[in-house]
Amino acid sequence: MEANLPSVEYHFDDVHVPRIVLQRIHRRVDKWLKGHTDITGASIAVREESGANTAHTFKARVVLYHRPENIAATSSREQAGEAVLSAMDAAERQLRETRDMLRERWKRPGVGAE
Repeated sequence: MEANLPSVEYHFDDVHVPRIVLQRIHRRVDKWLKGHTDITGASIAVREESGANTAHTFKARVVLYHRPENIAATSSREQAGEAVLSAMDAAERQLRETRDMLRERWKRPGVGAE
């Protein structure tokens, strides 16, 4: 019986993301999912900013559809690959903090004391 793997959506609107960066993205997402069922899906998007003040700037957004609350992170950089990896760093940091908090729920005052 196959496990239901979360869907991961990629939106790279006319933006070239190097193949090595795509491989790193896939490895990191696989790492986040391994042994966990709290992520039900993800969306990774990169677009080029427009306007006079943002020429040659890329904005990346990573959203993890996570239980109990979704996780979102953004980053703007001059390179598309750097933007998406930076946003993934921020999302991973939030994911780690959330998992730690849920794992150590017993340490919080007032939890379970009824």
